[in-house]
Amino acid sequence: MWHVVLTAVNLAIAGFALTLGFAKAHAARGNPDLTLKLTASVLIHCGVIFLLCTPAVYRAVGAAAGSANLPALIVNSATLLCLGHAHLMTQLWHPARKERAALRRTIATWAPVYGSAILLMTVLYVWADVRGPARPLRYSAAYADIWQVVAFQVVYSVGIVATALVTMQQCRGVVMPGRPDLDMALQKSLKAFATAVALDIANIALTLTAVISAVATGTHRLDFLAEGAWLATIASGVAASFALARLVFSSRREERRDCRAMEQLWKVATRLGEDNGQLVLAPQPLFWWRNWRVELLRRLAEIREGERVLSPWWSGAPAQAVAGLADREADLPDHFDLVAAQAAAVVLHAARARGQGLPPLPDHTRLKAMPGGRVPEEQERAHLVLVARHLNLPLVSEAVTRAGCGVTAPAGPGVAVPGG
Repeated sequence: MWHVVLTAVNLAIAGFALTLGFAKAHAARGNPDLTLKLTASVLIHCGVIFLLCTPAVYRAVGAAAGSANLPALIVNSATLLCLGHAHLMTQLWHPARKERAALRRTIATWAPVYGSAILLMTVLYVWADVRGPARPLRYSAAYADIWQVVAFQVVYSVGIVATALVTMQQCRGVVMPGRPDLDMALQKSLKAFATAVALDIANIALTLTAVISAVATGTHRLDFLAEGAWLATIASGVAASFALARLVFSSRREERRDCRAMEQLWKVATRLGEDNGQLVLAPQPLFWWRNWRVELLRRLAEIREGERVLSPWWSGAPAQAVAGLADREADLPDHFDLVAAQAAAVVLHAARARGQGLPPLPDHTRLKAMPGGRVPEEQERAHLVLVARHLNLPLVSEAVTRAGCGVTAPAGPGVAVPGG
């Protein structure tokens, strides 16, 4: 009965993790985001681990390979790699450790550790040359009379505990760069993530207890602890999958929201107007079934390209008009941002001027940079969403009207251009 329940639970978790993992792997194609790739890899490794630890699958793989307990080596190696991915992923979220140089140091330090542990376990497994039947979940305890098997478990345990402690420590103080909207989801996910890693240590403690008992007494009365330790791993897998799924779905929801929020700015920056249907460039339409991250990245690129094409018509007049109106406006919206409002006015004014066939502005009267156009790359998305939300403000519309398409005032003190 226990194995029936175990099989059902393992297959359910494996199916969920593999489905989500392959979905993220598909989304990661052509995407430079390393965190996305690591998330996909962690989920796929997790799915493989639970699949192989299903008793029937364990026996089938062992029989097919001609080594009954080979899945024990594969599972332990995959678990170490899974935690290694988690270790690197938490570093990518950490403000002090996500720089490229810090990542290279971490990889240079820890890759030999993981590689050596897996290589040593492989050598010990082959050296042990266990001839007995398959023992799903209790390989080390069942064959504790073979010292190579005990050493195999010790190497695995040391690797897991060391990695788990480092990963738990790195779960403190991490952030989602440029994404304050995801901070709450991230913090909740990190708690579940840290819990999942801690449960792996619980699994090690129970398994070692069974192994030590078998070595000390020569009996297998506590072997059930090794098999029962899998309950901790099940809880760990559920917690880790929940943590990653929360981030995945939160991120997807925010990507969809931001993509839709930027739609009007995208149209303004890429179209000369709805009347003649002319395009500044040829953007592709959005389809609801497409990956939102890919669509968002494409939309960001098209907005920036559209702004670049409109740059010969960038005038300081609408930005100055926004600053003047904002100074006199007593009832500005709570979300009002001067730089975003100025950027919205400049792009609206430029699109209107180009759409009416006006010639480009002379160099000496043209804005050299869009207000907010030189924000750090990780803040660009949030900035453009903010600009899009200011497009329909009456103050922005009035500023564009006051500037008029023939006005070519240079950028002056009233134009706030951070970094520009």
